[in-house]
Parts: sequence; structure tokens; C-alpha cells
Amino acid sequence: MTDFSTITACGECCVGCAKKIEGSCPGCIEADGRVPEWAGSGRCKVHA
Repeated sequence: MTDFSTITACGECCVGCAKKIEGSCPGCIEADGRVPEWAGSGRCKVHA
């Protein structure tokens, strides 16, 4: 059974992600699509 609450809008899964574990990315689910990779453009367009 897949826990879809851990799957991002673009299909990634944050569980076990090195960036999330080390704290350099909050995770787009938790940050409402606002993660460091999208700092220059605001919120992730896929998440929105």
C-alpha cells in the first residue's frame, strides 16, 4: 500500500531524501511548494 501523503505533486517521494534528512530542504508538502530550489521564482509551479 502506498502512502500518497508522502508523494509530492511532481511525483517525488521525500522519504529518505538526503536534502530533507540533512535539513537543507523542508519538503514541498510541508513548505507549501516553497523550497530552496524555487527561491528565485517563488512557489513551485507544479505544486501550485
